Amino acid sequence: MLVTTVLEGDYIVIGNNIRVHFDHRVTKDTLSVAIEAPKDVTVLRGKLYEERGCADNHRPCDSRAEMSTLRVTTKIDDYVMIGNEIKIKHKGNNGKGLSIGVAAPRDVSILRKSIYEGKIEKAAIEGDANAKIAIDILAAQNEERKKKSEAIKAKQLSHRNRNLAEKKVAQ
Repeated sequence: MLVTTVLEGDYIVIGNNIRVHFDHRVTKDTLSVAIEAPKDVTVLRGKLYEERGCADNHRPCDSRAEMSTLRVTTKIDDYVMIGNEIKIKHKGNNGKGLSIGVAAPRDVSILRKSIYEGKIEKAAIEGDANAKIAIDILAAQNEERKKKSEAIKAKQLSHRNRNLAEKKVAQ
C-alpha cells in the first residue's frame, strides 16, 4: 500500500482513467473525496462493498451505472473501493495534511498531481499537441473544482454559524 500525504486541492491519478480528488477537509478527521472513473468501473464505499459481499465473492458489484463521479466524506479508517482491486483508505491527519493509503495491483500506476502534470508539461514541451490540449483541460478542471470546493466550504461555514446562532438564542 502506498501511503502519502495529500493537501486540499491535490489529486492522484490511478491507471490512465481514474482521478481521485481531495477537495477539502470537513473537520480535522474527515476528508472529502471525489472519484472520477469511467461509467463501467464500480466505485463503492467500503461498508457498502462489504455489505454486498463483493470482497467475499471476488466479483464486481453493480453500482449506479449512470454515475461517473462519486463524492464521499470519509472518516479515519474508512475506505473506498474502485473496482475489486483498488482501495483508497483514509489513514488520518498527520499535521501537515491528511494521510491516505492506496492499494492497487503493481501494474497500475499511481501518480500524484505534481508528477502527473509534470509529465504532461514535459510532453507538451517536446511538442506533443495532445499534451498541450490536456494542460488546458486540466487547468480548467482544476479551476472548476477549486470553485466548487470554495462554495462547499462557504455553505458549511454558513451552516456552522447558523447552528451556533441558534444555540445562543436557545440559551
